[in-house]
Amino acid sequence: MAAQTVTVRNKTYFVCQYTGALLTTHYSIPCGKNLSQREGCYATLPVLLRAVLDEEEGKFTPRFEKIKHDCEAYYMQPDIPVQPPLPEEQCPLGIDALSDYLEQMELGLSWTLVPQPAPEKQHRKKAKTSKN
Repeated sequence: MAAQTVTVRNKTYFVCQYTGALLTTHYSIPCGKNLSQREGCYATLPVLLRAVLDEEEGKFTPRFEKIKHDCEAYYMQPDIPVQPPLPEEQCPLGIDALSDYLEQMELGLSWTLVPQPAPEKQHRKKAKTSKN
């Protein structure tokens, strides 16, 4: 699923699929061949894992473990924790509520600073030119 966007006061935001918060940057599930495709839109990597864990009814299934492993490899993080659950009636979160929610765990807002991996550059061979 592609990231959903909305425009508010002529500024475009991503919508976090788990918290409903409006985001300027987001994290996605890497998938596909060589993890070159991305699915979803989440405020942080721990929120992403919480959303997947909730989809798996709170069970650490092989699907959850694969997504966790792929995220750790793709975003170059040694271990990504799972964000505490968010009651559905609290969604969507505004900016202050999102900050409070993210601060519920160790390194809370620091997870918003994880850099996005740079796309692999396509290296093209230079055309050979003949010197006459």
